[in-house]
Amino acid sequence: PHHKKINRKGICEAMDQQDYSQQNDLEKRLLQSKEEERIRDELEMEIERNLEAEFKDGIYNLALKLRRLYEQRREREESSDVSMRKSKRVLEVNISI
Repeated sequence: PHHKKINRKGICEAMDQQDYSQQNDLEKRLLQSKEEERIRDELEMEIERNLEAEFKDGIYNLALKLRRLYEQRREREESSDVSMRKSKRVLEVNISI
């Protein structure tokens, strides 16, 4: 069997290489987490914009429906007033005959 001689310098170099590799891995993970954070922030902003747009559309549509209801009520009341006035006139006419 062959035995390799390892001197202290070789051990230190191997440890330095391992430390460098671990540091490099840590830097890569930090860069990835920063990139992930940036992507997450962008997605959150996009979701927020979409929700705001949905709320605005919903409020706008509800306001239109409410306006239509008010208009229909007003039209009914106006037509009711007109028909009541006509019937009063007819009644008045009937009384005067």
